[in-house]
Amino acid sequence: MLRGKSADTFARAAAQFALGAGAPALLDMERALRPRDNAKWTVAIPDTHMFLKPEVTQDFATRVGHRFRFDYEPRLEIGVYDSLLDLTRQTELELAEL
Repeated sequence: MLRGKSADTFARAAAQFALGAGAPALLDMERALRPRDNAKWTVAIPDTHMFLKPEVTQDFATRVGHRFRFDYEPRLEIGVYDSLLDLTRQTELELAEL
């Protein structure tokens, strides 16, 4: 992705997403990734935020009773990422109690 003609677009969108731009930046990343069939959570989301490995994360959400198991979809939608961040916050809170 970082060597093709969409590299600048993707890098700028990823930077904006990392800075909290949300849905518009995610949409820009998706547009840059789609021509190379890379519009996937494992490619789009910076691991400094939260790495989304769909099957593992859905399994975990099911085990802890979090709505992410229902919210997940492969398409890059901000609601999916918001649900993932909520799962992360819930997990951090419950682990802190331990």
